[in-house]
Amino acid sequence: MQDLQGLYQKLERRRKELGLTQAQVGQRAFGRADNSALQNIRRGAWPSADRLSALCSVLGLNMSLDETGQNATKGTMDKSNFCAKDRLPLIGIAACSAQGWAGETRLAADLPRPEWIGATPAFWAKARGSSMVPEGINDGDYCVVGCEQTVRVGDRVWVREASVERRVAVKRLIDIADQVVTLRGWLPPVGGHQEAFEEVRHTSAILELLPVIGVYRGNLEGHERTCRFVDDPKDHTRTKNSGSDTVEIPALHDVGAKPDSVADSAAFPRKWILQLGVSADSLCVATVTDASLEPKISQHSAVLVDTADHSLGQSGIFAIRTDGTVRIAYVEDLGNGSFFIKGDGKRSASIVVAHNDPGFAAIGRVVWVGQRVT
Repeated sequence: MQDLQGLYQKLERRRKELGLTQAQVGQRAFGRADNSALQNIRRGAWPSADRLSALCSVLGLNMSLDETGQNATKGTMDKSNFCAKDRLPLIGIAACSAQGWAGETRLAADLPRPEWIGATPAFWAKARGSSMVPEGINDGDYCVVGCEQTVRVGDRVWVREASVERRVAVKRLIDIADQVVTLRGWLPPVGGHQEAFEEVRHTSAILELLPVIGVYRGNLEGHERTCRFVDDPKDHTRTKNSGSDTVEIPALHDVGAKPDSVADSAAFPRKWILQLGVSADSLCVATVTDASLEPKISQHSAVLVDTADHSLGQSGIFAIRTDGTVRIAYVEDLGNGSFFIKGDGKRSASIVVAHNDPGFAAIGRVVWVGQRVT
């Protein structure tokens, strides 16, 4: 069982890696800029599944339950050899039988690491059974399972039950909604035809849910290795979930005086956004149309704004609205009921606005800047 201090230390370690304060974590997870969410765990209070899920989402962690039913964060498997330069462990056999669940058989052999996944932590799982044949996974195929990629609806997934047996399976993820996971498998063939079946499970019944990021068919374990990559028959554009798929971020058009100079959207790698410690759903992209922040941020630079982080308790660069105009500016709380708003240059104009000024609002914190190299 993972104790509370272990959980707190894991969350704290990830928070520090992302450079966030406890108050920022609380703001992004629950809309309150205080440290109570993490401090309550430190003091001995188990968070609910919903609260832990929100914390893990902000910190880029996966959530699971341990064998006692208590909340825990995923990653309890020893991943020390999941990052090896040229080998990945074959940790077991995943059932693809009639109902698709069976006990895991751990294997000792390490198999070659596919070059295309880079240094991503991953492992091999060998499929057994016919329930995933229509999904492109045959009996005996080797599945590459990613440990850090975001699971997407439509992915083929490796699933471990939150049960004493810890049974595992490979399924197609159909939906995740309201703490309910819908998975699809296929019944044994009858007359050359297979019928699909769906399983609905509460998230509390699932210990781990990881994406199958690639499938190989052939011989990987002998001296003569002959195998080939197998496409996902359901979507050939998503055959490899390496975490490098892109997310389209909408533009914040009303920054500056020329909204038509801003693109409608920009695409960024999903894995890179996760490393920023922010949610893609709360991001927007904007172009800085003036020189008030030079030399820190050049005119015409692109910025990403996290609209979920609009607490001005900590100084920083924000997208703000003043008297109907949106701009990118440095904002500092003076502690006397007012904010100091300025640019970066010595000649840039500065203003002071009251906290309760109806013409002032924070849109979000700038979390990334990209600018032209001159």
